[in-house]
Order: sequence, then structure tokens, then C-alpha cells
Amino acid sequence: MTPMRKDRTAADRSRRYRERRKQGESFTPTGERPATATVPSRLPSRWPIVSVVTLAAALGLACVSAGFSIVGLTSNGRGP
Repeated sequence: MTPMRKDRTAADRSRRYRERRKQGESFTPTGERPATATVPSRLPSRWPIVSVVTLAAALGLACVSAGFSIVGLTSNGRGP
């Protein structure tokens, strides 16, 4: 077994990928496929709660950060 040489470009990798993918494409469909029904997936009921809590945490963090910035910008620099 000889080690494979390193690819010089992404084009070589893409070419090898396409060649490998085409090796498995010996199937030729001869008829129509039966229709399959897709059922929309429902998210668990906790997802709205998680998004609200995440939004509240992000807004709280932004408010605290803005507060520190305002205090820093408006201080006279002489200390407490």
C-alpha cells in the first residue's frame, strides 16, 4: 500500500469526491416513486420559554454594560 500524495489544490479533492460519488450511481430509476406525506415537526413546548429567557438575559447584560459605559463616560476622573 503506497501512501497517497497530498493534494495541491481543492480542485483535486473535488474531482476525487465526484469520482467516488459517481461510482455508486449505477441505479437508474425506471418508474415513478410513490408519493410520501411529510409531517411537519413540532418543537417541544419549552422552546418559547427558552427563547424568552435568553432574550431577557441578553437584554439585561446589554443594559448593565451600557450603564457601566455611561458611568465611565460621565465621571469626572477624580475618583469617588
